[in-house]
Amino acid sequence: MTCQPDGAGDVDRQFAEIDDVLGGPWVPPDAGQPRVLTNDAYAEVLQSIKRGGLTSLDPAAIEAVRGGARPGDPLPPLPPGYHIGHITDPAVIITGSGQERLVAVLFSHQHFPGVRFGYRFSPYGDGRRAALALIEAIETGELHRMMSVPRSPDKAGIVWTWGLPAPGLDGQRAEIEGTFAEGWRPVGVGEPRFLTERAYADARRVLSRGGWTGLDRATIEAVRGGAQPGDPLPPLQAAP
Repeated sequence: MTCQPDGAGDVDRQFAEIDDVLGGPWVPPDAGQPRVLTNDAYAEVLQSIKRGGLTSLDPAAIEAVRGGARPGDPLPPLPPGYHIGHITDPAVIITGSGQERLVAVLFSHQHFPGVRFGYRFSPYGDGRRAALALIEAIETGELHRMMSVPRSPDKAGIVWTWGLPAPGLDGQRAEIEGTFAEGWRPVGVGEPRFLTERAYADARRVLSRGGWTGLDRATIEAVRGGAQPGDPLPPLQAAP
């Protein structure tokens, strides 16, 4: 399902690029190609086991981790025609008007019945790459992590995810109020977690040069003690 935009320009080009990827079945970017187990996918499988199997990852990746696979290990290629079957009813749309027009996608997920999700894309960059990045983020658990602290829907009943906020101050206010409606509770409290490449690099930067970081103390101390990307970290606590 698609909703065609009005006018022409970069937004319309981006709409076409994103609709080509997300307007039908959502196919992961590595489908049919050689692939390896990433740190994010490894962490998502371990978290999904604790959640009772709720994940958008393919069964081959899950079974590989159950069998002892680690980040960097090869995985069987995804078969031709593979798509994330948990995603239903995608609709690529245009939100806003004038200079505030943005491409967005609405979708549902079988693990969250009754919830309609939305994601707004940045108006800059390649639409196809942005769409594939969204698929990869959902496949490796970003939606499930976000919904560990459920967000409130907007007036239209849409739960907007980690994409751009609605244009204008009203949109920003709604996003902020929704995010902190339940208090300042870190996402993933009490869940298994693992050291990511980004967190590792940030911790190394702080340890070598000093400065500010939003990382928790346990992550910094783990890197100080020799932890590498993919190593387990202590679960986050609800309160310091």
